[in-house]
Amino acid sequence: MIFVARESLLTPEQIKVLKLLREGKSRKEIAEILGTSVSNVYMIEKRALRNVEIAKRTLRQYLEIQGEVTMRVPAGVPLREIPELVVEEANKYGVKLKETTSDILYDLIKEFGDVDNTPVEVEIRILHDGRILMRPSSGR
Repeated sequence: MIFVARESLLTPEQIKVLKLLREGKSRKEIAEILGTSVSNVYMIEKRALRNVEIAKRTLRQYLEIQGEVTMRVPAGVPLREIPELVVEEANKYGVKLKETTSDILYDLIKEFGDVDNTPVEVEIRILHDGRILMRPSSGR
């Protein structure tokens, strides 16, 4: 028996279906291209999306195990309140931060400006080594 290592949770067929859908092809067109039925195309797509969701959950679990925490602060929250929220979140996961609350506030002001108002949702990642990464959230 020969073992072939998989580089993806998606089969080549699933990848092809997802790419063709992304290109705007209908399921009927994809079925014709692949020489299969429309219902089979639906099944391939459904299994592919299920595999993607499993991969996302697996990655979230892995990052939690590694001590990385991601938090989102909604737009409108005063910047001055965010450092305490970050400290609380780090403490929940037993992460010792490398920055003080003053350092965090300074970085937030530099990045987002207005102390009284966060103009956009902010994604904050607390890494296991205590570093903090901040950026405007992509909304995911």
